[in-house]
Amino acid sequence: MAPCNCAADLSTSLNYIAIEPSLRVAPFSSAFYLFGGPTLGININKDFTYIQEKQTDKRGDLSDVRKTVLSAQAGAGIDIPVSAKTNNTQFTLSPFVSFLTNLGQQPRTVETLSFYTFRTGIALKFGTSKKSVVAKKGSDVSTIPAMEKEVQFYVRAPKVVPPSRQVKE
Repeated sequence: MAPCNCAADLSTSLNYIAIEPSLRVAPFSSAFYLFGGPTLGININKDFTYIQEKQTDKRGDLSDVRKTVLSAQAGAGIDIPVSAKTNNTQFTLSPFVSFLTNLGQQPRTVETLSFYTFRTGIALKFGTSKKSVVAKKGSDVSTIPAMEKEVQFYVRAPKVVPPSRQVKE
């Protein structure tokens, strides 16, 4: 409650554009994968609104907000193929979960506000390839022998250097 014993409301909007490069590793020979990497947040909005009964509303920007914050993330997911392996166009659904740490996530320099983030999502991946020539079963496939070239090697021995040298002055 405010000093006048009347209701008050503070709302903030602290928005960042996030750049999240990550390294993806598939530790097993399956569709399961792990990923992790740094995150860079660039502040684009830092406004607040303070509303209190019997007072005028106050709007403005939060002070001492860092323009950029650096953090880290880690996550896991699985690739689920949607199209047949023989199709030229491949589609894959990849549900994932990620965790963003509070490491370096203090957006203001004057207080210890920090946060953790858990995210879930589904990524749709697609790609195309050129048609590959596949031999039909039972068809005659001829092979072309590789051309062999004659190669000559020469070995030149280094000049003999005596173990002790005599110097005349």
